[in-house]
Amino acid sequence: MCAASILSDRFLVTAAHCCPHFIKPHIHQIVVGAHSNKEEKYWVKQIFVHPNYTATPFAKLNNDIAMIQLEEPIKNLGQNTSTIEINREFFDGNVDAVVAGWGKNEDLGLKYAKMTTITYDECSRRAPPKSPVNYYNTVCAHSTSGKVGLCFGDGGDPLVQTNNNKLIGVASWTRGCENGFTRISEFALWIDSIMNKS
Repeated sequence: MCAASILSDRFLVTAAHCCPHFIKPHIHQIVVGAHSNKEEKYWVKQIFVHPNYTATPFAKLNNDIAMIQLEEPIKNLGQNTSTIEINREFFDGNVDAVVAGWGKNEDLGLKYAKMTTITYDECSRRAPPKSPVNYYNTVCAHSTSGKVGLCFGDGGDPLVQTNNNKLIGVASWTRGCENGFTRISEFALWIDSIMNKS
């Protein structure tokens, strides 16, 4: 199970590593509003995995991003669910953010964690072994509230900048309490192209 962020009434963004099993998109559904008592399910029309996405046995994830198109528009946006604006500006360390997701927890409730982005040099030191970090494609962040981080089931979780509520990352990998996110600003034009041509 993975998460995704709603960009419009028909498009969501998630991590590419969440989508290998989407061989036949039409047999899958997206659950919207699962944190409320008014969840809705929508059939998937098409999955767009980034053409340069690669994953190796050494957990090296590059261009770990995918777009999901729905068969019909999401209803009741702005009530139990809402869209999020993507960030288009490059940044490095010391940006305050929040990550939200379901992960692996007993009560299956939606969880939040405060994060701060870290610099490229620090990120390179903390990345998984044999997994060199692509500076332009990756945002690294660590928890500001103790040993809290991504877990199994957190792929695709949104990393949202605190001061403007824009989507800056999509959860890609983790090593202990260090977390790697696909950098949204690097893929803004690709996201636009998918949404505009479909």
